[in-house]
Amino acid sequence: MNQQKQALLQTIFRYLLINSSFNNNSGLLNGKMGIVIFLCHYGRYKKSKLIAKFAEELIREIYSEMHLDYPINFKDGFCGIAWAIEYLIRQGFVESDPDAILAELDQKIIEWDVRRISDYTLESGLKGVAYYCIARCGNRNRFSLPEDYIQDLFNSLLNSQDKDDEIIFLLDGLHKILQKETLPAIYFTPVFLKDKYKIPDKINTESPRGLTNNGIAGIGLHILLNNEKKSLHL
Repeated sequence: MNQQKQALLQTIFRYLLINSSFNNNSGLLNGKMGIVIFLCHYGRYKKSKLIAKFAEELIREIYSEMHLDYPINFKDGFCGIAWAIEYLIRQGFVESDPDAILAELDQKIIEWDVRRISDYTLESGLKGVAYYCIARCGNRNRFSLPEDYIQDLFNSLLNSQDKDDEIIFLLDGLHKILQKETLPAIYFTPVFLKDKYKIPDKINTESPRGLTNNGIAGIGLHILLNNEKKSLHL
């Protein structure tokens, strides 16, 4: 990684370190959980236990702030937070049994009747629920969520009048889970990084802090994951 990007990452880290606790949003795409994902990858890149410790403290802060009337959605709610925890466990950043740590979130999410949702978006609809279900249940010896819930979700996506490439991708993933087939790694990567990121010369503190809309954490994570792919020659 060149010196310019290293300096930019350091600036992003320092800015998020100072400002993360002042973010009133604990969610994945716009809030603290997205910052946690950046910090975990940056801590691994820097081989810093101190950064990893700060990420752990931020996770505890998120859990302490959650309440029952939180939205279910992927953008700012339970689905995104649960997906993120599952991601951190699969990536080896968090050592925990996902079925134990996510049991309460799972129960809250499956109260959302996917048979009656007409919103198919990632941020607030069925695509977000599908990514969460795939992360929770993919490549596991048993279903982490009720099988009939996964089937209902599959049927709801199948009934979409406009099946774009992403819905077809998600249908294939859910089908593989129902058939107890192995899913490729692409199903467990950060879906929000499909957004286009403009890498600036310096950070604009007026920009969003989150992962999307060219947010500060998203820019940093985009740089880090691209660097990891190059290191692995992917």
